[in-house]
Amino acid sequence: MAKDMTKGNPGKTLFFFAVPMVLGNLFQQLYNIIDSIIVGNYVGADALAAVGASSSITFLFVAIATGLSIGSSVVISQYFGAKRYGEMKTAIQTVLLASFVIALCLMLVGIFGTDAILRFMQTPQKIFSDASLYLKIYFCGLVFLFLYNMLTASFNAIGDSKSPLVFLALSSVCNIVLDLYFVTNLKMGVAGAALATDISQAISVVVSFLWLCTRMKKMKTQQKSRIFDLHILEIVCNVAVPSMLQQSMVSIGIFLVQRLVNGYGEAVMAGYAAATKIDSIAILPMVNVGNAVSTFTAQNIGGKKPERVKEEIEDIIGIPAEDAPCISAKSGLNVEQVLERIVTDLPAPNGDENAKAKCLIFDSYYDNYKGAVAYVRVVDGKIKVGDEIKLMAANKEFVVAEVGYFLPGNYMPTQEIKAGEVGYIAASIKNLSDIHVGDTITLKENPADEPLKGYKKVTPMVYCGLYPIDGSQYEDLKEALEKLKLNDAALEYEAESSAALGFGFRCGFLGLLHLEIIEERLDREFDLGLITTAPSVIYKVYKTDGTIIELYNPEDLPTSQEISYIEEPFVTANILTPKDYVGNIMELCQRRRGIYIDMKYLDENRVTLIYEMPLNEIIYDFFDNLKSKTKGYASLDYEFKEYKKSNLVKLDIYINGEKVDALSFIVHKDSSYERGKKMVEKLKTVIPRKLFKIPIQAAIGGQVIARETISAMRKDVLAKCYGGDITRKKKLLEKQKRGKKKMREIGNVEIPQEAFLSVLKLDDE
Repeated sequence: MAKDMTKGNPGKTLFFFAVPMVLGNLFQQLYNIIDSIIVGNYVGADALAAVGASSSITFLFVAIATGLSIGSSVVISQYFGAKRYGEMKTAIQTVLLASFVIALCLMLVGIFGTDAILRFMQTPQKIFSDASLYLKIYFCGLVFLFLYNMLTASFNAIGDSKSPLVFLALSSVCNIVLDLYFVTNLKMGVAGAALATDISQAISVVVSFLWLCTRMKKMKTQQKSRIFDLHILEIVCNVAVPSMLQQSMVSIGIFLVQRLVNGYGEAVMAGYAAATKIDSIAILPMVNVGNAVSTFTAQNIGGKKPERVKEEIEDIIGIPAEDAPCISAKSGLNVEQVLERIVTDLPAPNGDENAKAKCLIFDSYYDNYKGAVAYVRVVDGKIKVGDEIKLMAANKEFVVAEVGYFLPGNYMPTQEIKAGEVGYIAASIKNLSDIHVGDTITLKENPADEPLKGYKKVTPMVYCGLYPIDGSQYEDLKEALEKLKLNDAALEYEAESSAALGFGFRCGFLGLLHLEIIEERLDREFDLGLITTAPSVIYKVYKTDGTIIELYNPEDLPTSQEISYIEEPFVTANILTPKDYVGNIMELCQRRRGIYIDMKYLDENRVTLIYEMPLNEIIYDFFDNLKSKTKGYASLDYEFKEYKKSNLVKLDIYINGEKVDALSFIVHKDSSYERGKKMVEKLKTVIPRKLFKIPIQAAIGGQVIARETISAMRKDVLAKCYGGDITRKKKLLEKQKRGKKKMREIGNVEIPQEAFLSVLKLDDE
């Protein structure tokens, strides 16, 4: 029966509405799964590969149908929630007719374009005919697929998610029976599987349509409904088309992946087909919950009960929504409330236009024609074109060439900017080191007495080396880092060199995420191929002679005889997580030398764990492990606390007897063996084999604690010896042995980039 979701407890209503939707979609997935099981067992692996090759194509059409149905459901739900049953019936009839026409067009495209699609997919010739036959029969039933999705959307829109579940269960049983009959009894192969799917879907469409007609007759309306309404179709398209495109993007990605898989042969295709079926079942529940939330929201918006939507946002997402304005950017509803809230809630800027000029630089960028352009907030005074300005921190003077304001995606030049305004200043600043975020700009003739407080200088917490893969790109890397530092005050760098990697830079970052962002920007914006060394933190080394040094690079660590003790930075880590994962997180923190401080319950489901942890344990793969153990729900924040004495050692990596300084890192002595073992095992998998054995060793000082050996590639020198004297074979083997010994002495081992990246992600499992 129809369910009005504008009444009752929101959480309970949404739960009982979503469960049948989840179960119904699981039944719908059974169509292809049943086809695959029966075909794989009774026809063979080639036939299963043919069905699998077709699944990504069929999934694309299913995504289009699903997207249209989701968009249609939102509009129908709004009419139902507003009690406008006449327009609701018109909308249902309009979307059914429109989906019928769209399905017919796609069916013709699919039938006549099947072979071309399969050729583009690189379908092996061995299964081409079976895949083509399966798809053509499947496309003949495309009308039933679209109509059923629209009928299901109509039921969901009126709050009835149980009826589609019953119809799907019925059609799934029919599909199993028909599959077995066509494939096993009639020996129709893949054609039988496709035909069984079409017939089952046709049955579900007929039953669903008759039941929907019965339901609609019970809803009395004063206004007679229309079979088709162009205006309602336009409203539906505005919502459905973006939804369809969103759903299709994922399926297009699957389509392209399938194209790559097809190139590996029938066996791989069959395995991939089975895996994708399981994967689709795993992601469906969250998709259905999202659809249920959209229906719930649409009904309540249509019923003019936005407070229920706010309540549901607070219950499910956990975001306070009691003060949220009810607006629609699409229709322009209550936009004036947003503008009013900006005026009332955000304080107006203050400043004196007649005072000495003070402008705070909060960002900057480099323009090839204008030089370094400063983004500023004018605190006091004014700046106009032609003024001679002074950068107080850099103590440099320039003439203003251009000032202006910001527009969306553009700039608006003007003659002056004054107190309380935000804009930009271009003064032909060519030297990138002259401009800093947080610096104060004033006038040369009447300078400010003191600079603005600016920003607190950010201290980098993580250091690592960045080296260009191509040594000739050293200057390009230097220029790129200068440009990035313009709008990233937290980035620090200085030149350094490595015996293994050549010339590069030692860079400081706020954390591992900051490091990854800088790496990505250097790759995308400047097209630089980089090798990243193991990250490290700043250690304080207390020497026996009483001096203290700050250690940025593990290679600079003095010998053990010179060291009295070492201190490492500790941080206070705040971990926000659902309560179900508290045990997993506590176990992870304890393995990483974490000290438990406190645990606070924010509400019934969310907990904050507070630990004191060494920063060195966080910067490697702690965050990845945290996300893995909490299914992505936990979040991490940390701040520096203090330096503490620790038992630390330097772990060196030797490859073919030579130390690779770029792979050295500092680790706690208790975990040194475990980390060294993992490191050499990982390097063994990423370093390519040579014609000689390659030993990989992890050592502390002069003591080797872990070793792996990459076996040599061997050529069968006896392949052409078909008998004859045994001495001939012995001579060939001895000659090969001497050659390998010589090669081991003079041979070089090329270390790929993956080897240097492997130290960043040491699995904890």
